[in-house]
Parts: sequence; structure tokens; C-alpha cells
Amino acid sequence: MRTRLRSNWVSYFIAVGLLPVFWYFRAFYAEGDGDQIARFIEAGIWFIKTEVLSQAILQFAYKICSLWNWDGMLTLNLVSSIAGVVMVFFLIRAGEEMGENRYTFLVTLSSGFIVLACGHTEYYPQLLAGMAAWNWASMRYLRGYGSSLLSSLLFSLCVWFHQEAIFAFPAHCFLLILRKEKNHWIPWAFGLLPLVLLAIIRLVPQISPLRLEGMSHGWNVVPLWSTEGTEKLYSMFEWAHVRDILYAWGRRSIVAWPMIVASIVMQRFSAVPGQVNETGQIRWFLAVQCAGFWLLCILWHPNLGIEADWDLFAVEAIPSTLLALTFIPVIVSKRVTYYCLIILLSFSALDTWTRIYDRAQPGARDRGSVVIEVGGSEDLLIVLDGHQKGKVIPSVPEGRHYLKMIDPIERWSVDYVLVVSGGRETRVIVSKSRDLQYKPVPHR
Repeated sequence: MRTRLRSNWVSYFIAVGLLPVFWYFRAFYAEGDGDQIARFIEAGIWFIKTEVLSQAILQFAYKICSLWNWDGMLTLNLVSSIAGVVMVFFLIRAGEEMGENRYTFLVTLSSGFIVLACGHTEYYPQLLAGMAAWNWASMRYLRGYGSSLLSSLLFSLCVWFHQEAIFAFPAHCFLLILRKEKNHWIPWAFGLLPLVLLAIIRLVPQISPLRLEGMSHGWNVVPLWSTEGTEKLYSMFEWAHVRDILYAWGRRSIVAWPMIVASIVMQRFSAVPGQVNETGQIRWFLAVQCAGFWLLCILWHPNLGIEADWDLFAVEAIPSTLLALTFIPVIVSKRVTYYCLIILLSFSALDTWTRIYDRAQPGARDRGSVVIEVGGSEDLLIVLDGHQKGKVIPSVPEGRHYLKMIDPIERWSVDYVLVVSGGRETRVIVSKSRDLQYKPVPHR
């Protein structure tokens, strides 16, 4: 066994130091299901069927952040940024377990999946943080330092974050095969008990104290032959399906698999799990995990279109990045492959951080307030950009917004386009004839 690297404090400092970076480059507009998730948060919904714990964490954070007039979107930005810090921390620790603490940080920050750490408006940052922690614990277990109980508990946590993590279950089972410890299956199985609870909550909701809300179709598998009678964009063997798989791979990481393939060509990959050394065991564990998530990429359908739903498949980047890091000594051993790695990392970092900067819009995300002066019944409904609001909206991003007011008692409704200026209060005055007047005044 190799002596464990003792750089825990460095991992803490690096990860925590990234929080202001991730927050500064947070997403300004909702991506994917972000707008819908923000509505769930503001509506007080605690649990979603496929992302039970993720939604609960967002709702808990919103209860705190709303004290400072934060909306659902800012809360989502904050939780995703913190999850990004956790993800980077455990990826660095996992790299240390493999004896590789020089390139982990560079490969991680250069890969496309780091977009999810920058205030991404989806549930997946929490899943990736959990997957990074589970991989770290599993590597410690394979090296003889940790317990199978901790690995199983973290795997259960990942499934509670998002149920697509179940595609990594074959890899979790493979841990026991690799360690060959007969008495380890008891704590391993005990750590999976939270999954039994989750299954009961999902399958028998009548006896569950949790009220689970739905979000999307329950069966999103790509049809085998025909899309007739479905809302799917393509079938299994169409070119559009292959194109989407390649697009999702390119968005989450163009670094990992070229490193893996090049290293396998340079160094023979042992084919028998029982005859490999410690590093080989880790590689086999990560390879099985990658296979599970590639199966997800092939089978699951991106309902929003791959441009908006690519993050559904971003979880594959965690095991593939760690697998690539196990081959770093092979890559840097030759000058040609070393310089190719530097070029690849530079290109990927430029592409990734350009995307991050474009979606963050640092120069155009000031916030103002809106005050609406309108008569009507107590049942007057005010909706701003699809989100139900009150007559005083203390925090609104600058720019153009769509305002709708509905009075079901007096039976009238109006629609307006509202322009909000950063740092100013926009006062909206609606006369009895429903004509709109609005004026920006200094924000108090």
C-alpha cells in the first residue's frame, strides 16, 4: 500500500477559495428546467419524485435566503455553487487517493462539467457533488482505508439526490468483488437501507408522510424503432440520436476519454480484475461506473432537446475524469503526449470558461425593485415572468420582464412588458381603465 498523501488542508483551501469564483460566474438566466425549479422553490414545494433530497435542500435554503428577499433563482445559484465546491473538494481528495495531486485541479477546472458548479440552475450539481464523495469513499475502501458502510451510505445519498444515480449500482456491487472480503457485505447492505425507504416512498405513496410532486414524464427511454405516437425527438438508431450523444459528451468533457484511449494504447490494460494491482482495481471500478452512465446516455431521452438537457448526462464526467487521472503518469511520461495534454486542456478550458462567461453576463445583472399600484379584489393575481408575486417585488433582475395581472372577481386581466433598471425602483401604476404607467425612481 502506498502511504496516504496528507494534503487535506490544501484541498479545503482550494475548494473553499473557488466559492467566490463560482458565485461570480453564476448563471444569470435559467437553463434547462431552471425556471420550473425556481417556481417549485417559490411555491414551497419540498419534494420532487426523482430528486427528493435535492429539492428539499433547495427549499430549506430558500426559507433562509428569502429573509433577504432572494428569489428561487438566486437560491438555486447559491446551492449549485456550494455543491460545486463540495464536488471539487472530493475530486481533489479522490485524486490524492490515487497518488495524483498535481493535475486533478487543472483537469477538473478545464472540463465542461465545471459549468454545473457555476451557479447552474438545475438539480445536477448536487448529484455530481454526491458522486464525487461516493467515488472518494469507494477508492479509500479499495485501498483498505475505509468501510463499505460509508461507501453504501454515500451511494444511497446520491440516489436520494437524483435517481439517475442508480445506473452506477453495478459499479457499487463490483466493489465487493474487487475487495474479496466475505464479511464486508453486511455493512455494505446496511448502508443501502435508505434506498429501501426511498422505494417505499415512491412505490407506495399512500403510506408516505412526504408529498411528492411530479416534474416530467416517468418513462423517458428512447424508443427502439419508431417515434410515432410519442413526443420523442428520435428513435434509437437514428443519426440524430448519435449526434445528441456526441454533443452531450463534448459538453461535459472533451478531455477525459482522449486521455483514457491514448493511455490504453500506450500501456496494456489488464483484462482480469482478480490479477490487477491497487490502481488496476480502481480503474476497473471506474470503468464499470462509466459503462453504467454511458448506458444512461444511450437509453434516456432529453425531452428539452440536447442543447438544454445535456446536463442530464453530465454525471458520466465524474468517473471518466477520475479514470483519466489514473493514467496521468502514462500521459506525461512521453513529451509528445504531454504537450498534447496541455493543448487539449487549454482548448477545453477556453471553450468552457467562454461559455461560463457568456451565460453569467457579469456586466448586466444588476437588480432593481418593482412596486405595483393597482386596484382590485383581494384575489388579484400578479405574475412576473411566470412567477406569482405580490404588489411589492423587492428584487428583480434588470432588463425586460413580462407582467400579467388577473382579477378573477372583477373579471379583468392585463399583460405588459416591463423594463427594470438596476439599482432603481420601478413603480407601476394601473388606472381604472387598465392603462399602464410606470416610472423608474431611485432604489431605496
